This record gives sequence, C-alpha cells and structure tokens, in this order.
Amino acid sequence: ISVAQEHVATAITQYVMANVYTCANPSQPSQGKGVITGVEGELHQIGSHMVADMLELQGWDIRFLGVNIPHQAILQCIQDFQPALVGISATMVLKIPAVRDLIKDIRNHFPSAATPRILVGGSAFRTLPDVYREIGADEFAPDLRSLTTILS
Repeated sequence: ISVAQEHVATAITQYVMANVYTCANPSQPSQGKGVITGVEGELHQIGSHMVADMLELQGWDIRFLGVNIPHQAILQCIQDFQPALVGISATMVLKIPAVRDLIKDIRNHFPSAATPRILVGGSAFRTLPDVYREIGADEFAPDLRSLTTILS
C-alpha cells in the first residue's frame, strides 16, 4: 500500500480507538502508575496507544507520551511521575539501539529502588524475541494478552 493509504488507515484506526475508548468504563486507578512511550525516531504509535488504553481500562494510571520522544523528556516524565512501569515500543529493528540507550539512561538516572520495571514491545522485538534481555529490559510483551499475564 502507499504511504498515503497507510496514513488514511492509521487515521481511521485512531478514530475508531478514540470512539471505543469513550464508550468504555475505565477502572479507577488502583494498579499503579505507568509510562508508555516510543523512543526518539519511532513514528508508529497505534500499538503503544492500544497498550496505554488497555492498561488504563484495567486500572493503571498511565501517561502515554506518544512516539518520537527525546530521551531527556522521557527521563523527566519518569522523575516527575515516578511510575512503577515503563513500556517502550519499537516497530523497526533499527530502533533497538535507541531502546537500549534509553533503558541504560533510565537505570543510570534512577537508583535500583526507584527504577521502574521496564517492558518492551512492538514489531522489532517480535522479530528478535530474546534481544530484550541483551538490552536490559525486564520483560518482553509480544501482545496485549501476554502483557496482561506479565502484569498479573
């Protein structure tokens, strides 16, 4: 499909997601805090947005940062919000080094007691499912069902 067709499909999907979410009955936050983001240079956000919405519906207090976020902005959000969980999404394998660098920055900036649990997901990690260990993530969630199991 063309880039224009992909963008139309993305816009339609985001519209449907927004309408479905407004009809849902989210739980009151009781599961903890989380930050969901894509690294700098990541341009695809539907999957990570679905994750953020699902976690909110399950009672998490979520900050969805979107994609293409500079590392410093992510670190500042973690500092201010103090989440128990950080989810990082990457669609392309080329973004795995940026995810690795972000994880390293998170672990360096926050002492072990304050380090949030770091999960990764997205097509890049489904292509290389064991690489999450090599880059310092705590878990890899290949899909929403797996994420729910990991967090339960």
